[in-house]
Amino acid sequence: METLIEQGPSSYLVMLVGFSEVKFSHQPYESADFDASGHKWRLIFHPAGKEGEDGKDHVSIYAIIENVAASEMLMNNWEVDVELKFFIYNHNVKKYSVFQDGTVKRYNKEKKEWGFAQMLPLSKFNDPKNGYTDGDACIVGVDIFVTKPIVKVERAVFTHNPPNNKFTWKISDFSKLGGKKYHYSDEFVVGDRKWRMKINNPKGDKEIKTLAVYVQAMAYLPNAVAASTYAKLKLRLLNQKNSNHIEKRVFRFYSKENQDGSGISELISVEDLNDESKGYLVEDTIVLETTLLCVTKTKFKFIIMETLREEAPSSYLMKLVGFSEVKFSHQPYQSATFDAGGHKWRLIFYPAGKVEEGGKDHVSIYARIENVGASEMQIDVELKFFIYNHKARKYSVFQDGTMKHYNKEKNEWGLAQMLLLSKFNDPKNGYIDGNACIVGVEIFVIKPREKVERVTFTQNPPENKFTWKISHFSKIGDKRYYYSDEFVVGDRKWRMKISPKGDKKVRALSVYVQAMEYLPNAVASSTYAKLKLRLINQKNSNHIEKRVFHFYSRETQDGSGISELISVEDLNDESKGYLVEDSIVLETTLLCVSETMFVDSI
Repeated sequence: METLIEQGPSSYLVMLVGFSEVKFSHQPYESADFDASGHKWRLIFHPAGKEGEDGKDHVSIYAIIENVAASEMLMNNWEVDVELKFFIYNHNVKKYSVFQDGTVKRYNKEKKEWGFAQMLPLSKFNDPKNGYTDGDACIVGVDIFVTKPIVKVERAVFTHNPPNNKFTWKISDFSKLGGKKYHYSDEFVVGDRKWRMKINNPKGDKEIKTLAVYVQAMAYLPNAVAASTYAKLKLRLLNQKNSNHIEKRVFRFYSKENQDGSGISELISVEDLNDESKGYLVEDTIVLETTLLCVTKTKFKFIIMETLREEAPSSYLMKLVGFSEVKFSHQPYQSATFDAGGHKWRLIFYPAGKVEEGGKDHVSIYARIENVGASEMQIDVELKFFIYNHKARKYSVFQDGTMKHYNKEKNEWGLAQMLLLSKFNDPKNGYIDGNACIVGVEIFVIKPREKVERVTFTQNPPENKFTWKISHFSKIGDKRYYYSDEFVVGDRKWRMKISPKGDKKVRALSVYVQAMEYLPNAVASSTYAKLKLRLINQKNSNHIEKRVFHFYSRETQDGSGISELISVEDLNDESKGYLVEDSIVLETTLLCVSETMFVDSI
């Protein structure tokens, strides 16, 4: 269902500038992480539809939960119930189109993504006369029923021909490249990320008969926003004798992950490359070139966002009666002291703006702490400022989303440009009524952490050895896997798992150790384990022993082990001593395991 409203989403908003570059892409744009209701999320936008979920010929949009609040992470079966509203800004009517189906979405560990495969038909979305795109830009967003208003806008700009967008890679002694499967260029910077080129080694794999060339997205630059990065690439193998270069173009959205790559798997055949008469290999040297024709740069713009709510501020409220007397004053009104978060404060209100801090032509408002003084303490605070709107009979709420650090050097924080004076003083907007205005503040003091998670890597923990004797081995049946009883080491239960015929094409015994449930009151964090796995030789000491180490996730049945411990042929040969009287004996020792607890301090 599509409706129109004036107010934008309160959770998150993304503006895509230069949108025509990706309007036909089935690959999604993944926003940076954002917070809503104590969880981290991403907004996933498919400009040309998510075909795998019936999004053909439509715009598709989703909200994916990245991690749940700590209170729910401690529960194996966490659930988060959410009502979703998705937004597209309509430039024609200067309102937001809102899409929702009215149902509650239940997020859990099995289902972390919800949304609309058929948000809007592409024919309607891409037609300029409908107003969803304007000036080659579109704006999409989401509401996830949060209490905090939107505090930042993510702006992704598709920049054509960005500075320093060409990189040349000259590979000398090409015939002497080692037997590695891949070779890599130096890194170079374009936009917000580092990049590098990657080639296969045509001489290192007999099955490869072509030169493959890729461009990988690497680390982000300091302070860059870790959103997906779009790039349109021109890849060239230079002809060093004439201008008959080989050129290919590719485009894609690169994920946040380092070394995400895209390119051409068959740029030139090995035969043509090695033919020096063709000009691509000269004096045992090739020259590759990549040009990033278009790349996204993503930034956050922190803004003061006005939203409406019915509840009055919980910290302090004051009413100024006969306000016209001071409406043009640049001198501040300072409230009486009041208590909030265990400290004393004053509300400082500039009816005509605090000009020296950029508040010209605006209402300015601040919260000053009164009892820090010469103390060395620092108090971290989130601030919300309020003006009562008599017309809407609700409070307009203003905040910029940044945490304020109060200390002896800085005892006052606020908004120099809370609201335009022209808007504030116009009676039809409802901020002033009967020559009175009402302003207030909510002060949320961010308390220091109460607990520290302490992870201890314990060598040779108690009762760390488990022996599993499997009798009647030849009669255990055709199941793919068999499991031992559970045993306890550290904070978790564990069990062994075997595949008698192996997990690979090679017929071999596969042996794994799985992390199972946590013990009561254990902290459900990832668990490190260093394992010694042994197949016992029952005739001599020629045991087969392997060691592995692994970080086990919080999920039960996460496993690690050896896929080929012994061939089926050798195992069944009783003369070798591993199968005796139709029995085998397996042993696992947890040489080191991590244990996690909460403590009061480091």
